[in-house]
Amino acid sequence: MTIEVSIAEMAHLPDLMRIQAKAYGPGLVESEAVLESRVRAGKGYSFVATGDGEVLGYVLAHPWPRHASPGLENVFSESPPGSDALHIHDMALDERAKGQGISRLLLAAVEGAASGRFQASTLVAVQGAQTFWTHVGFEDEGPAEGYDEGARFMSKRLR
Repeated sequence: MTIEVSIAEMAHLPDLMRIQAKAYGPGLVESEAVLESRVRAGKGYSFVATGDGEVLGYVLAHPWPRHASPGLENVFSESPPGSDALHIHDMALDERAKGQGISRLLLAAVEGAASGRFQASTLVAVQGAQTFWTHVGFEDEGPAEGYDEGARFMSKRLR
């Protein structure tokens, strides 16, 4: 199967909701309004991976202030002034897509889009994902405010 990565569009929302619902536990699944706001604010920085015409995974990223996170269930129409980092709000894969390198393709798309525009990328690692994020170059900066005690705020210097 050939995997293609393209810009996330509003038409992808049903697939994003489907994948998110299966990927996250209670308290982490966000509303369609939240995901829609992330796609809008992250135009050009949010991507989907497709194979055989089906969405297999996504990454939602948008500009945000370097030392902050927008948190969960926060709907906004644009990134705030002073947004000096690219915040990866969410990356999730369909269960059938795991182990195919899709997360790395999505991350490469985000970092390519951010290149020359931002000096850092940030995220909040949940559900023990900090191991993956550390493996791809992110550094743990401590507990993430507004999340459960296991969530970690992480950052990566971009080139």
